[in-house]
Amino acid sequence: MSATFQDFELEISSVNRFEYFGKVTNSPGGQSDRCPLKFKFITQDPKDFDILRLTIENAVLRGSADAGRRGPASQPERVLRDFGGELFRSIFVDAGPIREAYARSKGALNAAGQNNLRMKLRIEPPDLASLPWEYLYDENETPNYIGLRLPVVRSIDMLGAAGQMQVKGPLRILGMIANPATPEWPRLDESAERRRIAEGIDKLQRDGRVVFEWVAGGTGTDLLSKLMENEWHIFHFIGHGGVEERSGENGEGDIGKPASRLRQSRA
Repeated sequence: MSATFQDFELEISSVNRFEYFGKVTNSPGGQSDRCPLKFKFITQDPKDFDILRLTIENAVLRGSADAGRRGPASQPERVLRDFGGELFRSIFVDAGPIREAYARSKGALNAAGQNNLRMKLRIEPPDLASLPWEYLYDENETPNYIGLRLPVVRSIDMLGAAGQMQVKGPLRILGMIANPATPEWPRLDESAERRRIAEGIDKLQRDGRVVFEWVAGGTGTDLLSKLMENEWHIFHFIGHGGVEERSGENGEGDIGKPASRLRQSRA
């Protein structure tokens, strides 16, 4: 039997790049008035936001390599906690109407002996939508990452069927093979994989319709570096993957990340 959730629906909109607004449109604690939101990481210089986004992406990729790591938080983990904490404070602490609706929602469910709240986000501004909201971090709760305590989902309004995607110029495809040299993973036949792809797109490449390049390496850092070199339309990955489950001392999963991780295959 599937779980039944009660949604806390939060809508974030904007007038321009420096004026953002939030509103709770539906929740167990009712709605909220539309109120302004202030994000400290939004500055007058657009480059600051681009640097923030790249820093977070790099922390996510590097953090995957620290899966199961014990001891003090790593530098990538601190980046994600600082970002998630600032995001949480901007909305659920500093924005009074949203803070009150969130508190009422948690109180209503706790009084009923339920714990089935779901965070449903509708984020309209493209710049904010590009951020990993799954890392919302509440330092006063345990686990601190909201995504470890309740589902966090994105809601997108669709006006009819999606249109056809248009690509100007050749289709740019980035390929990557992660082939770790460990007993845990069977070796992949890289030569055969590369040969099959080359044969399949040979005519398209000769006609100038496809450009295919490989990542020179098998780590997250290698991938991030190559992604920054150009615009890519398709990412083709060849490697091993699976859900890694770990248990803490109290029978709980690892709280260092807000979701089960795919094992990172590293060469």
